[in-house]
Amino acid sequence: MVENDTIPTTEAGEDWLKCLEFAGRGAKDPTGGSLPQGWHVLDLIATVKVKRGKKIKEVDVDEVKKGDLVIKAIMDETVIGDLYDSDPDAILLSDAKGRQEWTRLAWYKAFGRDGMRTWATSAVSRKIAGPGVHVG
Repeated sequence: MVENDTIPTTEAGEDWLKCLEFAGRGAKDPTGGSLPQGWHVLDLIATVKVKRGKKIKEVDVDEVKKGDLVIKAIMDETVIGDLYDSDPDAILLSDAKGRQEWTRLAWYKAFGRDGMRTWATSAVSRKIAGPGVHVG
């Protein structure tokens, strides 16, 4: 048995998880966010750009199929504006470290890209992958 199998609070302090910072690929990607009840991030997508075979196509989210490589989701800014009454502080994104929620604008200022689009793109990829464990 290992004697020191826990992190002592005297060395690590109160928030010992800070020593386990995630710095890998996707560290600047949101893990999710908060939407009004009944809404999913897929509902906020206008179209999706995919690589299908050797062609790049722009399709509706329901037309994305297994085998497509999702390049990016294109957000429906009209729906987003109507849903949130054009309030830039209304949309909350959760960071990969699980400690903070961000507005869409604050995420863009911090990381230089639209966190909502990144979240939506990941959701489309998960949708077509289906359940189970996936590598890559």
